[in-house]
Amino acid sequence: MDILALEHAPNRGDGIQASLELENEDISLAIKPLYEKDISLPSLELVDAIILSGGPMGVYELNNPEYEYIRQEMLYLEKAIELKKPILGICFGHQLLAYIFGADVKRVEKKKEVGWFDVDITDSNSPLFKSMGTQLRVFEFHNDQILVPPSDTKVVASTELCPIQALTYDNHPIYSVQFHPEIDESLGVQILEKFAKDVSLEDRTP
Repeated sequence: MDILALEHAPNRGDGIQASLELENEDISLAIKPLYEKDISLPSLELVDAIILSGGPMGVYELNNPEYEYIRQEMLYLEKAIELKKPILGICFGHQLLAYIFGADVKRVEKKKEVGWFDVDITDSNSPLFKSMGTQLRVFEFHNDQILVPPSDTKVVASTELCPIQALTYDNHPIYSVQFHPEIDESLGVQILEKFAKDVSLEDRTP
C-alpha cells in the first residue's frame, strides 16, 4: 500500500512514520513537507491512501500568504475525495477535512487541550475504534476545534472540553481525529517539555 502523508509543519510526520513502520512492513510511506513550498504532489492514481498531519495554523488563517500551500492542498484533497481515496486527518488535518465539507472551526482558548486526556468512544462499532473499549488515553495539543460537525458525518469520540474528537464521513472512506494517535509516551513528553511547561501534572501523565 502506498500512503501519502501531507505534512503541514516540520516534524509533524515523525510519529506517523514511526507508527506505520511498526505496524506493517508492506506499507510504503511518502511524507511531503508542504510548508517547504513548491512541493509537487504525486498523481492520485499512484496513491492508495492519504494521511493529513497536524500543524500550528488554523483554517481561519488560509488567506495568509504564508499558508497558500494549504489552499493548493485543498484542491488536491477535493480530487481525492471525488475519487473515494481513503483519508485520515489528524488534529489540524481533522479540522481541515471538516472545513472542506463546510464545518465551522474556531479557536476556543478556554477549552484548549494540551497533554494526555481520556477520550470517550461514543461508537465502538466504528472502524476507527473497533475492539478498543469505551475510552482511550491520548495525546492532545490544540486550541482550535470543530464547533458543529459537517452534515453526513458521525461523531464517534468526544471529551468534555472538545465534543467532536473523531468523525466518520458517510459514503466516504474518510476518518479524522482531533487527538494524536501517532504520538507515543516518549514523543509526547518531549513535546510537553519543549512547548508546554505549564501543563498540569495530571495532563502530563500518559
